[in-house]
Amino acid sequence: MATPVIRNVEPELYARPKAQAALQGRWMGEETRVLLHWGVAAAPMVTPGNFG
Repeated sequence: MATPVIRNVEPELYARPKAQAALQGRWMGEETRVLLHWGVAAAPMVTPGNFG
């Protein structure tokens, strides 16, 4: 399984999923996977040449 690393995240942006994870009883890594899944599932599929 891939392990993404995200650097230079603003403290304000990091605080919200961290708080949400605590409320849901999840680890931050699990909360990040949930957010990534929701974001990718909700976004339209990007095809080559359609990045804009």
